[in-house]
Amino acid sequence: MQTIRRYWPVSSASADHPDKIPNIDKYGIACWSICGTADSFYPNSVSYTNTINSNKPPVSALLTGLQGVGHSAWNQAYDTSWRVNNKNFFEWLLQYHK
Repeated sequence: MQTIRRYWPVSSASADHPDKIPNIDKYGIACWSICGTADSFYPNSVSYTNTINSNKPPVSALLTGLQGVGHSAWNQAYDTSWRVNNKNFFEWLLQYHK
């Protein structure tokens, strides 16, 4: 297991302090953003993921855009049968520890 904190916005809304987004890399936080492409906050998820990855973090931030899904991505994200790269959300989360 890697010793890294984790962060997982689902159907993410705007961050209160977008200038703090680079701290995700600074503090070694693994990030997987799961957001519907029809969610009005999807452009924020794209922007935040790009900002994190522009700092070349040890674990690249992931963004999974769910095609046609609105502000309800948690329906897929928390379903244990939903998988991306052979892992569900919980398996991805548990591969890291603080």
